[in-house]
Amino acid sequence: MLLLELPVELLDTIIDFTLPDGLESFALSCRTVYNVGKDHVRAHNLYKQRWTRFRYDIRCNTDHGFKLPMELLVTIYEDPLIASYIQIADFWQKDFDQEQITRRKKRVLGDDTNLAAIGGLLGQSHYLRQANQDPEQWLADMRDEGEDGDEEPETYKGPNYCINMATILLLTLLPNLRELILPNEWQSLPYPYTSRPDEQLWSVLDVITREASLRSSSNASLSRLVTILPYARISYEDRNGLIEMSPFLPIKSVEHMHIANCVAVDDGYEGIPFTWRNTGRSSNLRIVELAGCCINSSGITELVKHTPHLTTLKYSHDVKWQACQYDWDAGNFVRAIEQHCGSTLQTLAVTIDKLGGMVVTGIVSMHGFKCLESVELDIMVFAGPPPDSGKRQGMPGQNYKLDVSHVPRLTDILPRTIKQVKLFIPSDTGEADADIEFDTLASLFRQYAIQQPLCQPDLVGLSIGFEHVYSWADEVRRVFDAHSDSRELTPLLDHWQATSTINPGLTWVEEFRERYGISSH
Repeated sequence: MLLLELPVELLDTIIDFTLPDGLESFALSCRTVYNVGKDHVRAHNLYKQRWTRFRYDIRCNTDHGFKLPMELLVTIYEDPLIASYIQIADFWQKDFDQEQITRRKKRVLGDDTNLAAIGGLLGQSHYLRQANQDPEQWLADMRDEGEDGDEEPETYKGPNYCINMATILLLTLLPNLRELILPNEWQSLPYPYTSRPDEQLWSVLDVITREASLRSSSNASLSRLVTILPYARISYEDRNGLIEMSPFLPIKSVEHMHIANCVAVDDGYEGIPFTWRNTGRSSNLRIVELAGCCINSSGITELVKHTPHLTTLKYSHDVKWQACQYDWDAGNFVRAIEQHCGSTLQTLAVTIDKLGGMVVTGIVSMHGFKCLESVELDIMVFAGPPPDSGKRQGMPGQNYKLDVSHVPRLTDILPRTIKQVKLFIPSDTGEADADIEFDTLASLFRQYAIQQPLCQPDLVGLSIGFEHVYSWADEVRRVFDAHSDSRELTPLLDHWQATSTINPGLTWVEEFRERYGISSH
């Protein structure tokens, strides 16, 4: 029997199975299907309008809208089709009134109808079954936060545990999700490297990762996820472990990661270790931005050695709680990136938001980057001894202080492939000597006018950014007046003046903050 010879009722049922992705093309295939599917098309357009972009209602003076993941779960249980329409999910409860959220959470979880809906989703979940998790135990742990009384149940696991449980359950239901912003409670996710890892949550996350990676052409949840966006402000006190990204990094469809405030340091004290959880699976990441993060050379190695397709990496360093990475090893940090991504990286930015102490070692060569075209670098990343010298600044037991005249020339550092260079002069140089940034600049530009056409023949853009516009002109001219080739550099000085006047001191991380509305606190 031909398709168009089917009864209208059966054709109507077939149209249901085309939702959401295939409806529009199927409805336009012929007049008969279009006429039968008119009601479906109207409903489809309403679903798209309401659910393609999901975010919580942040209005604190109203009970309307969604403010908790549990509320979205209840709605999806009542209408499962909703989950297939969500393509962009913003779960960050930014600027929420936490007292209101706590009261609302108790009210939602204290309702038997809501608990029955969530219990229904838990019972249906093949992700929980594959992770050998008990749906009734998950529901009981959620119920703990909905109980009244001054005393917390003995099984209570913390104020954010329930939010993360509900979020993880949501992440098992979203096959068409393209863009994800996690909740700020995600930083409370129990880390898997601890002596007592929380297998209740991580075992389900591991199944999500495996299903999305192995079934990328199917309807597995997160199998179409492309972009992870920031879910935290840049802060000294609050920190997010890079380990929190572990469930998403091996998913084949994930190509872009833009995050802030992450720590990847294993020092046995104030750091948060990062280890690649999915052994044997590399990442398909192409673009990574790490704003206001605190990562040492070992931490970045653990990331980039699993990203064989990376073309853009931008990092800004920020010292964290208890002076984590107070002294930062810029030289070995960039060397680690060079070792593992030197053959693929085209764009690199390494800047410093806040440096408490000294640059342990500096960048002396970038010739291992074989196709690098654009760099943005903080002047301070050069203000340290070579990584192979055995000398270290700021480290206990070493009193070494850099002689800036030994800083290599910029033309000797940069690879031949480079086309765009931006240098940034900060106002905060940590514990380094006064004027070290300008003395370093002078060393970098020794014989620049003569060497640049020979060493970087494709260079078409060179600029210097300044954090304080009032001082830049005099300082730069003081630097170059000391050089015999300053006359040849006059056109470059004019170019820098124009650049700085238009947008003085704008680093990549400032643009990142503006793009995503990320502030520091």
